Amino acid sequence: MAAGPFSLALSGWLFMAVVMFLLSFVQRARKDAGIVDVGWAAGMGLLAVFYAVTAFGDLNRRVILAVLAGFWSFRLASHVIYWASMGNRAFSHSHHPPWRIRTFVKPIRTSCRAVQALISCCSQAQ
Repeated sequence: MAAGPFSLALSGWLFMAVVMFLLSFVQRARKDAGIVDVGWAAGMGLLAVFYAVTAFGDLNRRVILAVLAGFWSFRLASHVIYWASMGNRAFSHSHHPPWRIRTFVKPIRTSCRAVQALISCCSQAQ
């Protein structure tokens, strides 16, 4: 069930847009944005697995992509849940840069990696 790169990207964007839209209502009701971060992390992993299953290309590469992205997504989502449960205590001894800097750089870096993975999976059908 191979689909073109454009239709895969469009369906992935639509999936994440709907997920983030629905989670924004939960965030407003709870007045806590942590659920949106968890949803983003889990959604990116599900999206990578979706791409690995539906894209064409070498089966070994697609399996590796699905496994690595799935584990990365699970690790990130569990990490965000843990830090959100810590509250303000989590940042009292933090050595990370402020959130405003990290939230600008991290999505750009992650988006570039996702695009690279999609291109590598779709570029060569062996």
